[in-house]
Amino acid sequence: MSSSPAAGAELQRSRVFAMMVALCPALAVSTHLIHAVVFSLATAVVLIGASVFLTAVRGVFSGESRSVAGFVVIAALVSVLDLLLQAYLPRISAELGMYVPLIAVSCIVIARTRIDHDTMASATLDALSAGLTFAAALIMVATLREAIGLGTLTLLPFAGFNGVIVLPFVSQSPLRMLALAPGAFLVVGYLLGFHNWVRERLRRRLERAESVSAAQGAPQ
Repeated sequence: MSSSPAAGAELQRSRVFAMMVALCPALAVSTHLIHAVVFSLATAVVLIGASVFLTAVRGVFSGESRSVAGFVVIAALVSVLDLLLQAYLPRISAELGMYVPLIAVSCIVIARTRIDHDTMASATLDALSAGLTFAAALIMVATLREAIGLGTLTLLPFAGFNGVIVLPFVSQSPLRMLALAPGAFLVVGYLLGFHNWVRERLRRRLERAESVSAAQGAPQ
C-alpha cells in the first residue's frame, strides 16, 4: 500500500506530464507572441466556461452522459470563440488556422472538465489555475522563440503602432532555428531542464534546513 506522500508525488508527476502533452500541439502557434496570447486566452475561456457549466448541471448529468455533455459544451464554446476571432481579429484567426478548433480536443481541456467539483467557486478556480499555467508556459515559449529566433516581439497593432517590436541587437543575427518547428521542442527542453534544476536546488536547500533544524532540536 503506497503512502500518502508517494501518492501525492505520483499525482503531481501525472499533472506535469499531462501539461507537457497538452503543450505539444500548441507549440505550432508559439512562433509569435500574439498567437500564443490569443490561443492561451481562448483555451482558458473554454476551460472556465466548460467547468462552470458542468458543475452547474452536475445533478442532471452523470457517468457517460456527463462526458458527452462536456464534449458538446467544449465544442460549442470553441465554435463561438472561433467565430469571434474571425469577426474581430481576422488576421490572427487566419494565421492560427485550424489550431483554434483543435482546442476542442485538447487533452488539458478534456481532463480538467472531467473533474467533479462541489461548488462553482472551486470549479472556476481550478479551471483558472490550469488556464493560467498553460498560458504562462505557452507565452514563455513563444517569447523566447520569437525574440531569439526572429529578433522581434509581435503584439496587437493600435494607433500608429504596427504591432511589431524589433529587438535591436538580436534582430541583426537571430538564431532562426528556434523559429522553426524543431526549435519549439528545443526551447521546451531547455525550460524543463531549468525547471528541474531549480526544483532540485530548492529540494536540497529544504533538506539541509530540515537537517539543521533537527540537529538543533536534538537533546544534548
